[in-house]
Amino acid sequence: MWWRGLISKPGNYADQAIKILKDQYLKSNNVVVLTDEVISSSIQFLENLITNLTKIDTDIKFLLITRNQITFLESFYNHSMRSRVNAIIYPKYNYEISNRLKYEGNIDQWIDDLIKSYNRGDNNIISALNYDTVVSKINSSFNSNCVTVLPLEALSTNPQYFIKEIAALFKMDDSIVYNTMGKKQNVSGKRLNDYRFGTTIEKVFKLPVFSPFKRTGLSRNGINKFFVFILSSLNLDVNCRLSEKSKSKISGIFACSNLNLKAKIPFDLKKYGYPLTQ
Repeated sequence: MWWRGLISKPGNYADQAIKILKDQYLKSNNVVVLTDEVISSSIQFLENLITNLTKIDTDIKFLLITRNQITFLESFYNHSMRSRVNAIIYPKYNYEISNRLKYEGNIDQWIDDLIKSYNRGDNNIISALNYDTVVSKINSSFNSNCVTVLPLEALSTNPQYFIKEIAALFKMDDSIVYNTMGKKQNVSGKRLNDYRFGTTIEKVFKLPVFSPFKRTGLSRNGINKFFVFILSSLNLDVNCRLSEKSKSKISGIFACSNLNLKAKIPFDLKKYGYPLTQ
Protein backbone atom coordinates (compact mmCIF):
# COMPACT_ATOMS: atom_id res chain seq x y z
CA MET A 1 0.00 0.00 0.00
CA TRP A 2 3.05 2.31 -0.05
CA TRP A 3 2.03 3.84 -3.34
CA ARG A 4 -1.06 5.51 -1.87
CA GLY A 5 1.37 8.23 -0.91
CA LEU A 6 1.14 9.24 -4.56
CA ILE A 7 -2.50 10.29 -4.09
CA SER A 8 -1.66 12.46 -1.11
CA LYS A 9 -0.88 16.15 -1.46
CA PRO A 10 2.63 16.93 -2.78
CA GLY A 11 5.06 16.93 0.12
CA ASN A 12 6.96 14.60 2.40
CA TYR A 13 4.66 11.56 2.25
CA ALA A 14 4.27 11.85 -1.52
CA ASP A 15 8.01 12.37 -2.00
CA GLN A 16 8.73 9.14 -0.12
CA ALA A 17 6.33 7.27 -2.42
CA ILE A 18 7.95 8.81 -5.51
CA LYS A 19 11.37 7.61 -4.32
CA ILE A 20 10.06 4.06 -3.80
CA LEU A 21 8.36 4.15 -7.22
CA LYS A 22 11.60 5.14 -8.93
CA ASP A 23 13.43 2.29 -7.18
CA GLN A 24 10.70 -0.18 -8.18
CA TYR A 25 10.86 1.07 -11.75
CA LEU A 26 14.59 0.38 -12.00
CA LYS A 27 14.26 -3.07 -10.41
CA SER A 28 11.39 -4.25 -12.63
CA ASN A 29 12.71 -3.85 -16.19
CA ASN A 30 11.17 -0.38 -16.42
CA VAL A 31 7.56 -1.52 -15.93
CA VAL A 32 5.47 -0.78 -12.84
CA VAL A 33 1.69 -1.24 -12.67
CA LEU A 34 -0.25 0.64 -10.01
CA THR A 35 -3.96 0.02 -9.49
CA ASP A 36 -6.38 1.11 -6.80
CA GLU A 37 -10.10 1.86 -6.84
CA VAL A 38 -9.54 4.48 -4.13
CA ILE A 39 -8.54 6.97 -6.84
CA SER A 40 -12.09 6.92 -8.14
CA SER A 41 -13.48 8.13 -4.84
CA SER A 42 -12.26 11.70 -5.18
CA ILE A 43 -11.15 13.93 -8.04
CA GLN A 44 -8.68 15.45 -5.55
CA PHE A 45 -6.89 12.12 -5.28
CA LEU A 46 -6.55 12.06 -9.07
CA GLU A 47 -5.20 15.61 -9.16
CA ASN A 48 -2.65 14.75 -6.46
CA LEU A 49 -1.62 11.64 -8.39
CA ILE A 50 -1.15 13.61 -11.61
CA THR A 51 0.90 16.30 -9.86
CA ASN A 52 3.17 13.73 -8.22
CA LEU A 53 3.61 11.61 -11.35
CA THR A 54 4.71 14.62 -13.42
CA LYS A 55 7.85 14.61 -11.27
CA ILE A 56 8.85 11.26 -12.75
CA ASP A 57 10.65 11.33 -16.09
CA THR A 58 9.24 8.24 -17.78
CA ASP A 59 6.46 7.11 -20.10
CA ILE A 60 3.17 6.91 -18.20
CA LYS A 61 -0.07 5.38 -19.43
CA PHE A 62 -3.50 5.32 -17.80
CA LEU A 63 -6.24 2.70 -17.99
CA LEU A 64 -9.66 4.05 -17.05
CA ILE A 65 -12.38 1.44 -16.54
CA THR A 66 -15.72 3.24 -16.59
CA ARG A 67 -19.08 1.99 -15.40
CA ASN A 68 -22.61 3.19 -15.95
CA GLN A 69 -22.96 5.81 -13.20
CA ILE A 70 -26.37 4.52 -12.13
CA THR A 71 -25.20 0.96 -11.47
CA PHE A 72 -21.90 2.27 -10.07
CA LEU A 73 -23.66 4.35 -7.42
CA GLU A 74 -25.93 1.45 -6.48
CA SER A 75 -22.91 -0.82 -6.07
CA PHE A 76 -20.94 1.89 -4.26
CA TYR A 77 -23.73 2.33 -1.72
CA ASN A 78 -24.47 -1.37 -1.25
CA HIS A 79 -20.83 -2.27 -0.74
CA SER A 80 -20.70 0.01 2.28
CA MET A 81 -23.99 -1.32 3.65
CA ARG A 82 -22.92 -4.95 3.56
CA SER A 83 -19.27 -4.57 4.57
CA ARG A 84 -19.94 -1.91 7.23
CA VAL A 85 -17.22 0.34 5.82
CA ASN A 86 -17.33 4.01 6.78
CA ALA A 87 -14.97 5.08 3.99
CA ILE A 88 -12.45 6.74 6.29
CA ILE A 89 -10.17 7.63 3.39
CA TYR A 90 -12.62 10.20 2.08
CA PRO A 91 -12.19 13.97 2.49
CA LYS A 92 -13.50 15.05 5.90
CA TYR A 93 -16.06 17.47 4.50
CA ASN A 94 -17.67 14.58 2.64
CA TYR A 95 -17.61 12.12 5.54
CA GLU A 96 -21.29 12.32 6.42
CA ILE A 97 -22.25 11.30 2.90
CA SER A 98 -19.50 8.71 2.56
CA ASN A 99 -20.78 7.13 5.80
CA ARG A 100 -23.70 5.43 4.04
CA LEU A 101 -24.58 3.36 7.11
CA LYS A 102 -26.52 6.24 8.64
CA TYR A 103 -29.06 6.06 5.79
CA GLU A 104 -30.25 2.60 6.89
CA GLY A 105 -31.00 1.36 3.39
CA ASN A 106 -32.58 4.59 2.09
CA ILE A 107 -30.45 4.87 -1.03
CA ASP A 108 -32.68 7.53 -2.60
CA GLN A 109 -32.14 9.86 0.37
CA TRP A 110 -28.39 9.25 0.07
CA ILE A 111 -28.53 10.21 -3.62
CA ASP A 112 -30.44 13.40 -2.80
CA ASP A 113 -27.84 14.39 -0.19
CA LEU A 114 -25.01 13.47 -2.53
CA ILE A 115 -26.41 15.69 -5.29
CA LYS A 116 -27.00 18.58 -2.86
CA SER A 117 -23.41 18.29 -1.68
CA TYR A 118 -22.15 18.27 -5.27
CA ASN A 119 -24.26 21.31 -6.17
CA ARG A 120 -22.75 23.15 -3.19
CA GLY A 121 -19.35 22.62 -4.74
CA ASP A 122 -18.20 19.73 -2.54
CA ASN A 123 -15.71 17.40 -4.17
CA ASN A 124 -17.59 14.13 -3.72
CA ILE A 125 -17.83 10.93 -5.77
CA ILE A 126 -19.96 12.62 -8.45
CA SER A 127 -16.95 14.67 -9.54
CA ALA A 128 -14.93 11.51 -10.18
CA LEU A 129 -17.78 9.93 -12.17
CA ASN A 130 -17.66 12.70 -14.78
CA TYR A 131 -15.36 10.54 -16.88
CA ASP A 132 -14.82 13.12 -19.59
CA THR A 133 -13.42 15.51 -16.98
CA VAL A 134 -11.12 12.79 -15.66
CA VAL A 135 -9.74 12.09 -19.14
CA SER A 136 -9.28 15.81 -19.82
CA LYS A 137 -7.35 16.34 -16.58
CA ILE A 138 -4.96 13.52 -17.42
CA ASN A 139 -4.47 14.60 -21.03
CA SER A 140 -3.74 18.19 -20.06
CA SER A 141 -0.82 17.04 -17.89
CA PHE A 142 0.61 14.28 -20.06
CA ASN A 143 -0.42 13.67 -23.67
CA SER A 144 -3.59 12.98 -25.63
CA ASN A 145 -2.72 9.31 -26.24
CA CYS A 146 -1.91 8.26 -22.71
CA VAL A 147 -5.44 7.24 -21.62
CA THR A 148 -7.16 4.01 -22.64
CA VAL A 149 -10.87 4.01 -21.76
CA LEU A 150 -12.78 0.74 -21.43
CA PRO A 151 -16.39 0.42 -20.24
CA LEU A 152 -16.72 -2.34 -17.68
CA GLU A 153 -19.89 -3.47 -19.45
CA ALA A 154 -17.83 -4.50 -22.50
CA LEU A 155 -16.33 -7.28 -20.39
CA SER A 156 -19.64 -9.15 -20.53
CA THR A 157 -20.94 -8.06 -23.95
CA ASN A 158 -17.68 -8.10 -25.92
CA PRO A 159 -15.07 -9.89 -23.78
CA GLN A 160 -12.70 -10.62 -26.67
CA TYR A 161 -12.38 -6.93 -27.50
CA PHE A 162 -12.01 -6.04 -23.82
CA ILE A 163 -9.24 -8.61 -23.35
CA LYS A 164 -7.52 -7.56 -26.56
CA GLU A 165 -7.38 -3.93 -25.41
CA ILE A 166 -5.97 -4.92 -22.02
CA ALA A 167 -3.35 -7.13 -23.66
CA ALA A 168 -2.34 -4.40 -26.11
CA LEU A 169 -1.92 -1.86 -23.33
CA PHE A 170 0.45 -4.13 -21.42
CA LYS A 171 2.07 -5.54 -24.58
CA MET A 172 1.03 -9.08 -23.74
CA ASP A 173 -0.35 -11.96 -25.74
CA ASP A 174 -4.17 -12.09 -25.68
CA SER A 175 -4.14 -15.68 -24.41
CA ILE A 176 -2.29 -14.69 -21.23
CA VAL A 177 -4.99 -12.19 -20.26
CA TYR A 178 -7.78 -14.53 -21.33
CA ASN A 179 -6.45 -17.44 -19.24
CA THR A 180 -5.85 -15.24 -16.21
CA MET A 181 -9.32 -13.71 -16.30
CA GLY A 182 -10.82 -17.14 -16.80
CA LYS A 183 -9.56 -18.19 -13.36
CA LYS A 184 -11.63 -15.57 -11.56
CA GLN A 185 -14.51 -17.21 -9.71
CA ASN A 186 -16.52 -14.29 -8.29
CA VAL A 187 -18.11 -13.43 -11.63
CA SER A 188 -21.62 -13.18 -10.19
CA GLY A 189 -20.63 -10.61 -7.59
CA LYS A 190 -22.63 -12.59 -5.03
CA ARG A 191 -20.91 -13.23 -1.72
CA LEU A 192 -22.25 -14.30 1.64
CA ASN A 193 -22.31 -10.73 2.96
CA ASP A 194 -24.56 -9.72 0.07
CA TYR A 195 -27.36 -11.39 2.01
CA ARG A 196 -29.08 -10.78 5.31
CA PHE A 197 -27.49 -13.06 7.95
CA GLY A 198 -24.58 -13.73 5.57
CA THR A 199 -22.06 -11.72 7.61
CA THR A 200 -23.14 -13.54 10.79
CA ILE A 201 -22.63 -16.93 9.12
CA GLU A 202 -19.12 -15.90 8.00
CA LYS A 203 -18.17 -14.83 11.53
CA VAL A 204 -19.52 -18.03 13.08
CA PHE A 205 -17.53 -20.32 10.76
CA LYS A 206 -14.34 -18.39 11.53
CA LEU A 207 -14.55 -19.41 15.19
CA PRO A 208 -11.87 -21.88 16.42
CA VAL A 209 -14.55 -24.46 17.25
CA PHE A 210 -15.04 -25.08 13.52
CA SER A 211 -11.33 -25.60 12.77
CA PRO A 212 -11.64 -29.44 12.83
CA PHE A 213 -13.94 -29.22 9.78
CA LYS A 214 -10.91 -28.21 7.70
CA ARG A 215 -9.42 -31.68 8.23
CA THR A 216 -12.44 -33.19 6.49
CA GLY A 217 -11.66 -31.22 3.33
CA LEU A 218 -14.57 -28.85 3.81
CA SER A 219 -13.14 -25.48 2.80
CA ARG A 220 -14.46 -22.03 3.70
CA ASN A 221 -15.10 -21.46 0.00
CA GLY A 222 -17.27 -24.58 -0.10
CA ILE A 223 -19.21 -23.42 2.97
CA ASN A 224 -19.73 -19.99 1.42
CA LYS A 225 -21.05 -21.45 -1.84
CA PHE A 226 -23.46 -23.68 0.07
CA PHE A 227 -24.94 -20.84 2.12
CA VAL A 228 -25.05 -18.44 -0.84
CA PHE A 229 -27.19 -21.04 -2.61
CA ILE A 230 -29.48 -21.35 0.43
CA LEU A 231 -29.82 -17.61 1.09
CA SER A 232 -30.37 -16.76 -2.57
CA SER A 233 -33.18 -19.33 -2.66
CA LEU A 234 -34.81 -17.55 0.31
CA ASN A 235 -34.66 -14.17 -1.45
CA LEU A 236 -32.72 -12.55 1.38
CA ASP A 237 -30.81 -10.18 -0.89
CA VAL A 238 -29.95 -6.95 0.96
CA ASN A 239 -29.07 -4.83 -2.07
CA CYS A 240 -30.84 -1.47 -2.32
CA ARG A 241 -32.05 -0.28 -5.72
CA LEU A 242 -32.50 3.26 -6.99
CA SER A 243 -35.97 4.53 -7.79
CA GLU A 244 -36.75 5.77 -11.30
CA LYS A 245 -36.86 9.31 -9.89
CA SER A 246 -33.29 9.02 -8.58
CA LYS A 247 -32.11 7.50 -11.85
CA SER A 248 -33.56 10.50 -13.67
CA LYS A 249 -31.68 12.89 -11.36
CA ILE A 250 -28.43 11.03 -11.99
CA SER A 251 -29.00 11.11 -15.74
CA GLY A 252 -29.39 14.87 -15.60
CA ILE A 253 -25.99 15.21 -13.95
CA PHE A 254 -23.93 12.90 -16.17
CA ALA A 255 -25.56 13.17 -19.61
CA CYS A 256 -23.32 15.98 -20.88
CA SER A 257 -20.11 14.35 -19.68
CA ASN A 258 -21.10 10.99 -21.18
CA LEU A 259 -21.89 12.60 -24.54
CA ASN A 260 -18.44 14.22 -24.57
CA LEU A 261 -16.83 10.90 -23.68
CA LYS A 262 -18.86 9.05 -26.32
CA ALA A 263 -17.27 11.22 -29.02
CA LYS A 264 -13.77 10.18 -27.90
CA ILE A 265 -14.05 6.39 -27.62
CA PRO A 266 -15.07 3.58 -30.01
CA PHE A 267 -17.94 2.36 -27.84
CA ASP A 268 -21.67 2.90 -28.00
CA LEU A 269 -22.33 4.03 -24.44
CA LYS A 270 -26.05 4.13 -25.17
CA LYS A 271 -26.00 0.36 -25.66
CA TYR A 272 -24.60 0.01 -22.16
CA GLY A 273 -27.30 2.22 -20.65
CA TYR A 274 -25.07 5.18 -19.79
CA PRO A 275 -27.13 8.35 -19.20
CA LEU A 276 -26.95 10.39 -22.42
CA THR A 277 -30.12 12.47 -22.15
CA GLN A 278 -31.29 14.74 -19.36
